[in-house]
Amino acid sequence: LFGPVMVIWFVTIAALGIWRCLEAPEVFLAVNPVYAVRLVSEGGLCSLLVFGAVVLCVTGVEAMYADMGHFGRAAVSRAWLFLVLPCLLANYFGQAAYLLSGREVPDENLFYAMAPSFGAIPLLILATLATIIASQALISGAFSLTQQAVALGFFPRVKVVHTNPDMPGQIYMPFINFMLFAGCSYLVLSFRTSSALAAAYGLAVTGTMMVTTIAFSYIAVRVWGWKKVLVIPLAAMILLVDVTFFVPNALKFATGGYIPVIIGFIVYATMDTWRFGRQWIGAAYQRRGAATLTLKEVLDSGPDVVEHEHLISLVVMASRPVRRVEDTVPPVFAVHFKNWKRIPKYVLFFTVVQTASPFVMDDERYEVLTLHHSERCTVVSVVAYYGYMEHVNVRRSLAFLKSRQKLHIPLESRKWLILLGAERFVTRGRNPLERLRLALFSRLNRLAKPVTDYFGLETDMGVTTETINV
Repeated sequence: LFGPVMVIWFVTIAALGIWRCLEAPEVFLAVNPVYAVRLVSEGGLCSLLVFGAVVLCVTGVEAMYADMGHFGRAAVSRAWLFLVLPCLLANYFGQAAYLLSGREVPDENLFYAMAPSFGAIPLLILATLATIIASQALISGAFSLTQQAVALGFFPRVKVVHTNPDMPGQIYMPFINFMLFAGCSYLVLSFRTSSALAAAYGLAVTGTMMVTTIAFSYIAVRVWGWKKVLVIPLAAMILLVDVTFFVPNALKFATGGYIPVIIGFIVYATMDTWRFGRQWIGAAYQRRGAATLTLKEVLDSGPDVVEHEHLISLVVMASRPVRRVEDTVPPVFAVHFKNWKRIPKYVLFFTVVQTASPFVMDDERYEVLTLHHSERCTVVSVVAYYGYMEHVNVRRSLAFLKSRQKLHIPLESRKWLILLGAERFVTRGRNPLERLRLALFSRLNRLAKPVTDYFGLETDMGVTTETINV
């Protein structure tokens, strides 16, 4: 449905533009670059301000590469070159031709003035539908960027719902969706008209273009290994264009341009605070030796073994698979061992791995390794593979493995204790800036999706936590 509606939209605006161009064909003289050069050379500061308005003709194009991951470069290029660009040019020429004709512009809205009187309402309905569809680029782009930020450790965990088994990138994030709704509602109620929002939009888009050029140059040299002698001239040419559009929009900072700057600062502060907090936790584990303790060291220390009926087995959630006794144990288990100096008779390390497939068959889901077996204790590692469309449920997985005789642990699986880690932040002795950042991170950590929800353990009474001071 989206595709046909957008085709109708672009064909309609092109038809309106061509109709008006036929009334004033002299508008095509604007193709001559001499007029643009003359405007810049003779206009002085006014020509610079014109660039701040002209850039609004291309805003929205930055959303196209948000969809490249879904549709591919070829599809986006063809749609732009053979449909979108010609239709937009025809409409812009038509608007200029309408102005040249000297006709009245009702309500100072040039776009709707081009339409015949009977077509105003249908055009409004079509424009509304096109706006809703175009917003999908913003929504899908925000979802994709957030998903990548979470995967890279730059953003708190949020709920992700996969909506299409054939497309891993087609996702829905309720929290991000609500934030977009709240932000859009605030902008509409604050600015009222699209012209009032132009300053904020122009600064956001031109700033994005400039930052993208700088990031591209850095990646080309540091990651792709391009020679600086090639990258610098190319980046300089692109930056010249970017800066030409950015500077006049930056002059509108006080009239609305501050909005994207504030939003960008909030997003950056959130990402940097989360990264800082995760690094702080990692350093705390390192100081306690929790990140370097191997399973072999635990077993060689001759720990006491707990054989109490209700503490005989412990399932330890691990972020990385433990496949050999020489591998390091999960930090939460290391802290648990250092605190209690004993281990249960049966220890099971459980790791969840998400695959690129939507679903995984139960018979192919599990990898079970016996790392140690003796009369005193048994240590088993389980790696469970889940498709991106599936919901993880650790307790159900344990019951399935026991029913298939893949786990030889006494006691019903529902009575096995499951160990998770919980950090408590100690800010005494820290400088004010560190205390502030840790307080913000602690708040973000509480707002993030609980790890128990991810593992399907929201209401499980058999979950125990090891609190770690960091």
